[in-house]
Amino acid sequence: MALAPYAGLYADYYFTGDDAAALALAGAVPLASVPLLDGWSARATGGLAVRLGNEATVALGAELGGIGSNVQIWTFRGRGSIPF
Repeated sequence: MALAPYAGLYADYYFTGDDAAALALAGAVPLASVPLLDGWSARATGGLAVRLGNEATVALGAELGGIGSNVQIWTFRGRGSIPF
């Protein structure tokens, strides 16, 4: 079995703005679930990948985006593979 932990820290610049409401058509329902990010923020990511003796792999990870801005977004990932 082989374990491979990983971690990362990234800087992001978002070019979106909060003027989307002015562009919406009259009578249209605004998308309240879409965060509008603008400016600098950071992302932190980390996880663990495992390769087993039969070459099967499992990877689990998470990411927190928007550090330093007014919107934070959590993302979780899981992946597995079995050779045949």
